[in-house]
Amino acid sequence: MYGIDLGTTNSVISIIEEGVPRVIENKNGNRITPSVVHFGSGIIVGEDAKKQYTMDPLHTILSIKRLMGTNEKIIIDGEEHTPEEISAKILRKLVDDANERTGLKINKAVITVPAYFDDRQRNSTKQAGEIAGIEVLRIINEPTAAALAYGLDKREEARTVCIYDLGGGTFDVSILTIGMDICEVHSTAGNTHLGGDDFDKKIQDWLVEMFLRDNQIDLSTEIYAMSRIREESENAKKALSNATQVDILIPFIIQGPNGPLNLKYNLTQTEFGKMIADDITKTIICTQNALNDAKIKPHEISEIILVGGSTRVPMVQEAIMNLFGKTPNKTVNPDEVVSVGAAISAAIIGGTIDSVILADITPLTLSVEVKNGLSDPMIPRNTTIPTTHKQIYTTAVDGQDSVEVHITQGERALAKENRSLGKFKLDGILPAPAGEPKIEVKFDIDVNGILSVAAKDVVTGKEKAVTIENGESLTPEELQKMVDEGKKYAEEDRNKRILLEHVNMAERLIENTRKLLNEHRDRLPEDIVECIESALEATEGNLDVQNPSVISESIKALQQDSLKIGQYIYNQ
Repeated sequence: MYGIDLGTTNSVISIIEEGVPRVIENKNGNRITPSVVHFGSGIIVGEDAKKQYTMDPLHTILSIKRLMGTNEKIIIDGEEHTPEEISAKILRKLVDDANERTGLKINKAVITVPAYFDDRQRNSTKQAGEIAGIEVLRIINEPTAAALAYGLDKREEARTVCIYDLGGGTFDVSILTIGMDICEVHSTAGNTHLGGDDFDKKIQDWLVEMFLRDNQIDLSTEIYAMSRIREESENAKKALSNATQVDILIPFIIQGPNGPLNLKYNLTQTEFGKMIADDITKTIICTQNALNDAKIKPHEISEIILVGGSTRVPMVQEAIMNLFGKTPNKTVNPDEVVSVGAAISAAIIGGTIDSVILADITPLTLSVEVKNGLSDPMIPRNTTIPTTHKQIYTTAVDGQDSVEVHITQGERALAKENRSLGKFKLDGILPAPAGEPKIEVKFDIDVNGILSVAAKDVVTGKEKAVTIENGESLTPEELQKMVDEGKKYAEEDRNKRILLEHVNMAERLIENTRKLLNEHRDRLPEDIVECIESALEATEGNLDVQNPSVISESIKALQQDSLKIGQYIYNQ
């Protein structure tokens, strides 16, 4: 069974042989395979596809991982291709090359995803594996895989570590405890659209700007010129990890008014650092958020593990050192550690390595919308997965024969302020007075982090379930905004929740009291009827006050007055 790191820029496949991890070379003898697909007379994947990019960029697909979980299509020669289909070609290439190298015929794998991939992106990755004909044993988070690989020595003493994972297209940071056969995630944060590709883009933009200044020609509209600039920008970024400056030369970049023009500029490490400073700051803010969520101070972190090729950038390492006050661990290969961890996970599933307890988490709160638009949390943020949570709900209207289950994701008190994951209707409920039917709603997150929701009428046994998998995935800005707004409006949301809970309680009491009064009105003396009607009117009026203390007092008063009905009837 293989472990696959399906990356934005590059992908890696590994296996465990006699308890020892091995990264498997591809057909070209390389341990890393570019995540590039070229559509020509045939389909080419990997290094050969990447070579085609500068010559034929219109038929070459890069960084497809950034579109996973979306409804976007790649159109080539009039034919549509989904992100899952293109990713499947990369996965198939990895497995075929590995089988040829090892002489095995394996079609089972654990595949990794960024910790901040949402449910749709995880489903999309799993579907890509299935399209490729691979049995996906599990989807695990990249930082968790890295921690598994790093903790394979199983040191006796458990320690808290920070996994800082900056790849080609995504960034993740996780705070974990590893050791003593435990790998427990405490918190995670990240950005699914931030990585080395963005660093490359800063160099590209700078080269285009400089060329426009010097030659009055805008290269950004020239497809073939831009493909060459993109390639050289990536090469320059890599060179600046070890050199203080680099010369960027692209001969005959375009035809000028007086003949061919060359592109030639010198870029220093200092200038590059200024270009990417904002991006690096975003990763540090995410890291601070993860530490805060885990309630851990930077000095309490035993080690910082760097994952992803982009962590080789000196400015990245400097920012991490400034935050933690210590040098990050560079003993693991940042390009290969995630794949190795995935292979360890596969070996644990297959029973060839002693079991390790994997305790991952869900990054955002999952809720059900209830009366008056309140978001009722089912699975709080940072809950360890896999997990199952159940809650009993009821109807709000007499004779109601169906209920709509609205699933939301986010940290706000009102459902409309969170992200809607989906809705479904449970029909066939026995008509009964409001509040009597019992509807059990179950949220289940599996080991892959994929959510399934079911609703069941406890009496009739009628049930309906749905797996959340369609629609648009979160952009990194949306996801980070949800987390930030949850913190920013925490006090305001707490007050909203208290108010709406009191309103819901008061409305249920008003409805039940009115039913009871109407049922026994003919048997009650006029003074009790008038007293209760007055209390009902006062309670209804106080709902508009929007003050939970006032509503609470009204509830207590109405409860006391409604007792007079039972007291009088039983005395009679």
